[in-house]
Amino acid sequence: GQAGLAGLAMAAASLLLEGHAVGDNRKSMKGVSKMKPLNVILTDGHPKCVDNNEICAKMMSKSENLNKVQIEARLLLWDSSSKGADACRQMNKTVGDLAMDQSDNTGPSESNCEGQSITANISADEGLYQLCLSSDCVHFQEFHDGLFATIARTMVVSGIALLCQPKRGTSLPNFMALVDAVNVSEVDGSINNDGIQCSKTNGGKVEARGPLFQMNLFEDFDTKVSAMHTTLLSESKTTMKNVPNAKRSSQYDPNRHRPLLLVLQKLRLYDEDLDGGLARHHVKMRDM
Repeated sequence: GQAGLAGLAMAAASLLLEGHAVGDNRKSMKGVSKMKPLNVILTDGHPKCVDNNEICAKMMSKSENLNKVQIEARLLLWDSSSKGADACRQMNKTVGDLAMDQSDNTGPSESNCEGQSITANISADEGLYQLCLSSDCVHFQEFHDGLFATIARTMVVSGIALLCQPKRGTSLPNFMALVDAVNVSEVDGSINNDGIQCSKTNGGKVEARGPLFQMNLFEDFDTKVSAMHTTLLSESKTTMKNVPNAKRSSQYDPNRHRPLLLVLQKLRLYDEDLDGGLARHHVKMRDM
């Protein structure tokens, strides 16, 4: 925590794919095609954490041949209001400016997961990030609508968000319920027989909207993590019998310690009024 480790690890992995690794790693990655320039933005809502991220980014920049990996740290609050929308526009503008500069220097523009350009006709109102990494964030339940809106505002259509966290009571199920609510909720009383979400345009025409995210939850997403979970769970059951109740909180508890991987893929553009309104309403009604 407070170090942007997931984003920095992705930047380090890109060096391997670029063929810049040393020793045995270089040999193991031989023949892998070179990646395009990578822009990594480390975000946090606390100024001191942003300072930590900036230090980590500077340390990372000293790595050998990091010429195609741009790492920056930014302050970003999860906020579903118009203020949060403005902050996300600035985040989109940041990566858009970086992509445009790299396009000018290297030729062809960057493309999204479907091969479409993300630098041509850039709009800060549309998401531009292809990958979002979220590390243990959904336990802040009062900010679920803000986290949801932040991901939706900054992701490019077809982009993927990877959220890794334990179940932690109701926090993860409640966040997933929020995603489901926006995906299937009725908008302005209009929904067709197939369950496709609809909304009225300015001309009064009804158009199909469809779900905003495709969502999948993975428990066994990594063989090493799964093996460690099995071992720790077995050891915990064995030792728990002899551990006083006061000390049991320090023992392995899958509810608090086992990481689960939630994958969201953005399917369409985010509607600030409709999708954002649904998210805020859902959280308000849930917390009443």
